[in-house]
Amino acid sequence: MNNTAKNQLHVTQFTDKLNSCLTQEINPLNGKILLFYFTCISILEILAYWKKGIFSFTASRIWLLTGIICLFLFIYDVGRKILEDVKKHHFTAWGGIIVLAGIFCYYIGNIQYSDINYDAAQQAAAGLDAFSINDWNYTGTAFLGYPNRQYLIAALPAVFLGRSITALHLGFAYPFLIGLIMLFTEIKNWLKDWDINENLSLIPLYALPAFRFIPEYFMNFEQAITPVALTMMGIALFMKLCRKPTFIGFIGLSWAGCLFCDSYTPAVASLGLLLCFLLLYMISLFMKNHGTSIWPAAHNGEFHKNRSEKAGKRPAAKAAVEAKNLPMLLIVTGGLFLNIACFFLATILSSRSDRLESAREDVPLVSLALESWEEFFTDANATFFGIFLGIVLLYIFLSLVGALKFYDFTISCWVLGVVLFANYITGYMLYEKNWLMQRNMIVIPVLITGIFLSIARFLKQYALPIKKSGIFLLVMFLATAAFSNFGEEHQSFVFYKYVQPLKYMISYSKDTLKEYGVKDTEEFNIILFTDNEGQKNIYDYAKFFYPNAQTYSLKSGESLPEIDWGMPTFFFAENEQMLSSLDAAADSRAYKNTRYKTTVTWYRCVYPGT
Repeated sequence: MNNTAKNQLHVTQFTDKLNSCLTQEINPLNGKILLFYFTCISILEILAYWKKGIFSFTASRIWLLTGIICLFLFIYDVGRKILEDVKKHHFTAWGGIIVLAGIFCYYIGNIQYSDINYDAAQQAAAGLDAFSINDWNYTGTAFLGYPNRQYLIAALPAVFLGRSITALHLGFAYPFLIGLIMLFTEIKNWLKDWDINENLSLIPLYALPAFRFIPEYFMNFEQAITPVALTMMGIALFMKLCRKPTFIGFIGLSWAGCLFCDSYTPAVASLGLLLCFLLLYMISLFMKNHGTSIWPAAHNGEFHKNRSEKAGKRPAAKAAVEAKNLPMLLIVTGGLFLNIACFFLATILSSRSDRLESAREDVPLVSLALESWEEFFTDANATFFGIFLGIVLLYIFLSLVGALKFYDFTISCWVLGVVLFANYITGYMLYEKNWLMQRNMIVIPVLITGIFLSIARFLKQYALPIKKSGIFLLVMFLATAAFSNFGEEHQSFVFYKYVQPLKYMISYSKDTLKEYGVKDTEEFNIILFTDNEGQKNIYDYAKFFYPNAQTYSLKSGESLPEIDWGMPTFFFAENEQMLSSLDAAADSRAYKNTRYKTTVTWYRCVYPGT
C-alpha cells in the first residue's frame, strides 16, 4: 500500500471515529461514563470555589479543553452536513444562514456602525490579565464583580490576534455566531425529521435581528449579548437532546448549561428555564409508554408514521428510547440536571457578587408586575417586539389558556417572570427603563423558537402547502427589517449617542502607534483633550488597548500634568485650538459615522520621546 492510500485510509478511519462520536446515542456503557464525568466535574467545581489551588487550576483546564473539543466537533458536524446537502444540491438553507452570519460579521471591527464599549474593554482586559494567573482566575470575579470565566472566552481572540478593535469585537461576537449557527442547524434537523421544507429554518434565524435590541447590543460588543448567545446554544443542545440524545450532546449541554452559572446575570434566568425543561423532559420519558408527550420532538414519532412507512424503516431517532436504554437515558438526564445545579450551587456558596439578591423595595410586587408587563408588551419604553408584537401576544395568550403544548405554557410563564424580575432586581443600580430592557433579550430566541415550532406543527398537522416563493418573500422581509435595525441609533443604552467620537480617537491612536513603530503593550503617554464628560474615561479603554500606557484626560485650557517626556507622548484633541499651546505641529483625521450620519474630526500632536 503506497503512502497516498495509507493517508486516505487514516483519514477515513479518523472521520469514522468522529462520526461515531457525534452519533453515538446513550447506552448503559457510555451512560455510566457520562455519570462519572458529571460527578467528577461537579465535585471539582465545588472544591475549586472552596479550596482553590490545584482544584481551580485543574477545573479551568478541563473546562477550556472540553469547550474546545465540543467546538471542534460542532464545526466538523456542520461541515459534514453542508457537504451532504451540497451533494444533494440542497444549497438554499445553508446559503441563507451563511449570508446572515456574514451580515453580522460585517459589523465586527466596523466602527462606522459599531461601538467600542469601555465596559467591554475592561471585561476583555480582565480576561487577558487572568490568563497570566495560575488558575486563570477561574472561580474569581472581575468587572463590577461579575464572574471572570465569561471574560476568558471574550479575551481569546486578543490572545491570538493582539489588542485590536477587531479582536475586542470578536471576543463578544463569536459566541453569538456559534449560537446562531447551532440553533439554525438544530431547527433544520427538526424540520427534516418532521418531513417539512428545511428552508423554513431560515425564518426564525432571520427574525432574530429583526428584533431591534439584538442588532443594537450585538454592535455594542459587550457582555450584555453573551446571555443571548448562551441561550441559543442551550436551546439548540436541548432540542438535540429531545431529538436524538447522544453522548457528545450531553457533554455540550453540560458545558453550556454550567456556563449559564458564571456569566452576566440574565443568563441565570435561562439557567432556570433549562433546569425546568430538563425536569419536564424526564417526566416525558415516564409518559412515553402511555403514548403521550409534552414535546414535539422527533423521538415521539408523532410526525414519523407516514414517513417511516414510506421509507420502509423505523426513524433513527426512535432508537434513543428503546426499552433497554430508556432507564439509563433517564438517569443520565438526572445526572446532567444535578451537574448544572452543582455548578450554580458553587457560585451561591462562594457568595455571588453580581447582586442577584438585591431587589427593589419601593413598590408592591403585584403592582410592579402589572406595570412591567404593560410597558414591556406595548413597547412603551423602547421598541422591543416591534413588528412581532401581535404574534408574540397571540402566542402567549394561546399558551396560557392551554391551546398549545405544555412546553409553550412553560415558556410564556417564564417570559412573564423574566420581565418582572428584570425590573424587580436592582443589581448595581436602578438604570433607566429603556436600558433595563436589555435584561429581557434572552426571551427573544426562546420565543422565536417556541412560536416557530408551534407554527411548524400546525403546518404539518393540517398538511398545508409551503411555497418556496412564500419562504423567500418572508425571509427577504425579515432581512430588510434587520438591515434597518443595524442602521438605527441607540434607543436603549442612549449614553452611547453622546460619546460616538471617542471610538474614532481610539482608532486614530491605534494607527498612530503603528505609524511611529510603538507597540501597544509598551510604555508611552496618551493625553486626551475633551470637554465631553462622557469621553474622559480613556483609562478604561487603555486597560485593554494600552495596558502599560500612562493616560490623562484634560479639559480645554487645563495645565499639562508632569509626565515622562522621555517616553513617546501622543496628544489627541476634539479641536485644533486645544493643542495650540504645544510646541509641535498638529495634524488631523476625519471619520465618517454612517450610523449617526455625522463626520468626526480628531487632531493630534506627537512627541516621539528619546
